[in-house]
Amino acid sequence: MQSELVIPQNNINIISFAKIYKNTFAEGFLKNIQDYSIKNITLKNKDVKKLFVHNLIFSICEEIRKSKVTERSIIYFSTTSLPHTFLNDFLNEEEIIVFIESILNKIKKILPINIVITSNSFEYFYYLINKNKAEGIDLLYNMLSIISNSNTEKFTFQKIKAFTKKYGLTFLSNVYFNDIKSKQLLIK
Repeated sequence: MQSELVIPQNNINIISFAKIYKNTFAEGFLKNIQDYSIKNITLKNKDVKKLFVHNLIFSICEEIRKSKVTERSIIYFSTTSLPHTFLNDFLNEEEIIVFIESILNKIKKILPINIVITSNSFEYFYYLINKNKAEGIDLLYNMLSIISNSNTEKFTFQKIKAFTKKYGLTFLSNVYFNDIKSKQLLIK
C-alpha cells in the first residue's frame, strides 16, 4: 500500500495520514493509555480527548520534522476510512474520523503544516495521478494552492499557545514548533 507520493516537478511530498495514524499515532496513543491506566476509552472522556489530540499533533509534527525529502510536505487526510487499529475495539470509526477531521481543521489554522482533507482515498488519488486523470490533477492543484497560500514566514505562536492551554498540551513548546517552522521555511 502506497503511503507517500513525491511529485518533484511540483515540489510537493504528499503524505497519507493513514500512515501516520497506523504507525506513529496508534502506538503513541496506546502507550499513553497504558501509562495512565485509562480503562474508559471514549471521546467523551476529557483525559482520552487530551491524549488523542496530543498524540495527533505530535505524530503529524514528527512526520514533517523527520522527513528526508526536499519537497514541501502536505498531509493527505481521507474522510472515507482509517486503517484498523486497537481504537476500533473502543470507538466507532466514523466517530474517530469526525473527531480527527475537526482537530485537523484546527491544526491547519494554528500550525505551519499543510493539510488537505478530501473524500478520496489516498490509493485512489495515487491511481488518478499515475493515470493522469483530471480529478487527480484537480486535487493536486488544490494541494498546490493550499501550499502557496500558507504563510510560514508569518507564523506566530499566539494561536498555538491558546490551543495548548485549552487542551493542556504541555509538551508543545515554542522550540519544538520553531523546528517545524524552520524546516518548512527551508523548503521552497
